[in-house]
Amino acid sequence: MIGGIVPATPGVGQVWAFGTDQWRSGIVELTRFVRKLFTDALEHDYHRLQALVWSEHTDSIRWLSALGFEIEGTMKQSGKNGEDFLSMGRVR
Repeated sequence: MIGGIVPATPGVGQVWAFGTDQWRSGIVELTRFVRKLFTDALEHDYHRLQALVWSEHTDSIRWLSALGFEIEGTMKQSGKNGEDFLSMGRVR
């Protein structure tokens, strides 16, 4: 898996990640690392982190929820082929 946080607007970080089907093999270590990354980012750099997630990718939705993100809304037909995406966010 590869991912990160990029500035979206002042004080807001856009979370992104790409992975393969094998990302679950190191999920415990990955979750521990990302939890610290997000906590540090919210303590020092951002007051909000946000992510867009394909609405049918339930593993990612569940994982972000476990990392403290909440579903804030649905962006209907916002994908290239009309897919729905969820807006998820985590604030200080």
